[in-house]
Amino acid sequence: MSFNYAKKSLIWSGLMMVGMLLVNLQSVQGQSVAREWNEVLLEAIRDDYARPTVHARNLLHTSISMFDAWAVYNDEAQPLLLSGNLSGYDVEFFGVPVPDDVHAAQEEAISYAAYR
Repeated sequence: MSFNYAKKSLIWSGLMMVGMLLVNLQSVQGQSVAREWNEVLLEAIRDDYARPTVHARNLLHTSISMFDAWAVYNDEAQPLLLSGNLSGYDVEFFGVPVPDDVHAAQEEAISYAAYR
């Protein structure tokens, strides 16, 4: 009797794990490229030593660069660092040509900004 119970428990646990994996895979597929890069950065932080100030600064810089890369291809958004005069520094940026596939260009620019 205990063998059947253990067998049923094992099967039930396996089914639950498969179900959780499927739900997790489904949620990952719907994430934006910026979210994927943030997950990569957070994983790197988890693997590194505890340096909260350094990690906070890196998260900020990465987020700003990804936002600016996205905002360049959006008519309504105003880039933060590419917006003219920033803290006394003049930034000359005249925009980019509008590509046929804006979404793909945004994803490529965000990936480049996060990787660099």
